[in-house]
Amino acid sequence: MTLQPPRTEGEPAPTVRPRRVPDYRLRGLDLDAPVFTDASPRPVRTKHPANRRRRRRLLVQWAIVLVVIAVVAVLLRAFVVQPYSVGSTSMVPTLSPGTDVLVVKWSALTGAIKAGDVIVTHEPSNATCTPGGGHAHDVVARVIGLPGETIWSVAGTIYVNGQRLDEPGWYNPPSGEVGSADIVRTTIPQGSYFVMGDNRSDSCDSRSFGPVPRSLFIGTVVATIARNGHPVVHGI
Repeated sequence: MTLQPPRTEGEPAPTVRPRRVPDYRLRGLDLDAPVFTDASPRPVRTKHPANRRRRRRLLVQWAIVLVVIAVVAVLLRAFVVQPYSVGSTSMVPTLSPGTDVLVVKWSALTGAIKAGDVIVTHEPSNATCTPGGGHAHDVVARVIGLPGETIWSVAGTIYVNGQRLDEPGWYNPPSGEVGSADIVRTTIPQGSYFVMGDNRSDSCDSRSFGPVPRSLFIGTVVATIARNGHPVVHGI
């Protein structure tokens, strides 16, 4: 205990300062350390040049693949297969209007043209009739006579090289074998074919424009793929 000297009358009382008690909770805290108010910014990750090159190379590869697919599709349509829509009644009942068929252009896939094949051909320039339908200058018909054969009709019956034509249900029964237009005696030139529609009463065919050169053929019909917009796959 600290003793204070006696205080005289009128002398102000001495100021007693409180004793400072150390705060042990701050032990080890450096009060003089600098204060950081903002956090250090995160480093920005830059895209590696190798990644950009890899993505660029991938895009180029995909572009090449798409171009190749497009070229193959164009080549297939131009030289191998092509869809065709029947727009006339000349092939009823085999093919009705609104039927989509698959035409094979490459003869290596279908073999030699034979009697009974259904083909699509460009209309010959000497045609005096109109095929009609969506392809006004194309004819869909059936091969009846082959190169070198002689064909004609008598009393509604077709003869090829003196033998009656054996048609296993090709033509439309109500119209008969030749309909209202007979076939004049014709020897088919080499490289040409005599074609007729199955609907013999309503068909623009070789009775009008004669035998058709093979060079005008677009291809051979191998199957139906749709009818009036509905998928229907059926061989011809």
